[in-house]
Amino acid sequence: MSIFASDILDPLGMNDTAFVISPPAALRGGQRASARAQTGRLRRNRWSSSNPTRNPSPVGAGFIRPAPDYLTFIRMLLRGGSLDGVRMLRPDTVALMGQNQIGTIEAGVMKSTVPAASNDVDFFPGISLKWGFGHMINMQAVPDGRSAGSLTWGGFQHLLPIA
Repeated sequence: MSIFASDILDPLGMNDTAFVISPPAALRGGQRASARAQTGRLRRNRWSSSNPTRNPSPVGAGFIRPAPDYLTFIRMLLRGGSLDGVRMLRPDTVALMGQNQIGTIEAGVMKSTVPAASNDVDFFPGISLKWGFGHMINMQAVPDGRSAGSLTWGGFQHLLPIA
């Protein structure tokens, strides 16, 4: 059992989150990822128990998770680091995650590190973006209604559907 599982995932009940998809999760089916075909168009791939199920991301990234587990983690952050009686982070730590940690540097356009699976992304063209310890932060209000200081997860997502 990993420290992630024993100290974070299990206490929050995030049973289907891992760096490697468990055989039961793989057998539930429906786990899909996109890859770019030689034509340049995205095509859907299906993971199965016979395909590699490890997400080959750098240390500190690469969790594969279903949407409900991801939402559990977000709920914990929204509640100041605690969820259902489980304290994961101090409120001041959660606050630091959403504060500008890069000074005057702009986060800018997110360049894809996996062009076969995703394009470059400019979430809010013309809006100042910064990085906190956990999130991308839009520093100005956005015309679609997002307030200045709103947080965005800017990572590449492998969200598994609900079984």
